[in-house]
Amino acid sequence: MIYGMKKFAIKHPIVLIVIVYIAKIFIFSFFRGVAERMCSPEANARGVDMDIGRLLSGGLLLLVFIRCFNFKKQFSGFVIMLPALLFALWTLLLHFLSKVTNVVPDHCGYAILSGLAPAVLEEIIYRGIFIYFLMANGKKPIAVLLISALFFGLSHITYMIDKEMLSVLFQMSWATVIGLVLGAVYIKTGDLASVIIAHAAVDCCLNLFPIVGCIFPQYVVRTAAYGLMAVETWYAFWLISRKSYSADLQPPAIAEG
Repeated sequence: MIYGMKKFAIKHPIVLIVIVYIAKIFIFSFFRGVAERMCSPEANARGVDMDIGRLLSGGLLLLVFIRCFNFKKQFSGFVIMLPALLFALWTLLLHFLSKVTNVVPDHCGYAILSGLAPAVLEEIIYRGIFIYFLMANGKKPIAVLLISALFFGLSHITYMIDKEMLSVLFQMSWATVIGLVLGAVYIKTGDLASVIIAHAAVDCCLNLFPIVGCIFPQYVVRTAAYGLMAVETWYAFWLISRKSYSADLQPPAIAEG
């Protein structure tokens, strides 16, 4: 039965992607409910129940799909992951260019946890599971990269309710480009740890160094941000185009079986 399910997942990876995403919602809701009962009202007010729910959901999915990962290759992609940290540096830059710069959260531990938790869950899903089955399906690495990044970008639309359309499109583009870079690193190395670190760094900077206005006009900031996205997109495709990889760009976990 398990073999038949894996065969179906490899043959229809997009269907699996949708199923995993829907399952994630229910799994997260369950674990969040458990965490909400265990944590204090103050902790829950800071979103600790959601963060614990994400971490436990990621852990469960990691166990269920453990054969999709090669844990021997962790941190092997740390160096080529470093350009992704420009997204975190961008947040730091805007923070120090903000009109108010003394708004770092009082409880840094909560801010770090709320940055790490989604990084763990989302990297396990969008880089680990999705890329494994898309590659196993025989899709070309460039197609795998685009599909996983687009799903990652689209998943962030739920965080942008009640925002203007231009802002929503910008944030989705931003998330998609992050997905391209992290996806390229993962496809080349199978290194889950490094992409989690990069993702967590970006989210933690957003939490620790909020942006309250800016001394520059909005159009200047947006133009510079699109420039950064263009550079990072080029870097992602450059990584994919290089031939210094083995097993047709498959992460080691895929190549081994």
